Amino acid sequence: MMRKSSRPSRLQVVPVLLTLMMLLALLMMCSGSARANEPFDHIRKVDGGYLLTDENILALANYIQELQDENARLQATVDALNKALQEERIFTERLLAEKDKIIALQEEQIKELRFTYEYSKPTVFDKAYLVLGGAGIAATILLIAGTL
Repeated sequence: MMRKSSRPSRLQVVPVLLTLMMLLALLMMCSGSARANEPFDHIRKVDGGYLLTDENILALANYIQELQDENARLQATVDALNKALQEERIFTERLLAEKDKIIALQEEQIKELRFTYEYSKPTVFDKAYLVLGGAGIAATILLIAGTL
């Protein structure tokens, strides 16, 4: 007998994981386009090129550090989702193997039941034996009734 678990099944978790991965990809695209103009706020264009003051260099370094931290956080999320996906694949493979095993057992049971059904049918000789036995009993009853 199988025991029901209180946690959701793996097949219910897969759509949630896929949704989270899509949301993560969307957030990465949106955050990239929203922050694309920020580095240029710290740089001033002058006649001969660009001017970076100490304050602008610090702001740019802080911005780069924020991007690296966000990248590390997002990479950790991606790694966790990839690990969960691998676990789902392993579980699905095991589940499919169990399903195939159950199907094979059911097919074997069906073959055995068909065999039993085919060979449990009465043959012509069995039917003749029953008919002749019934006729013999009827003849005996008629003989006994005729003598009385």
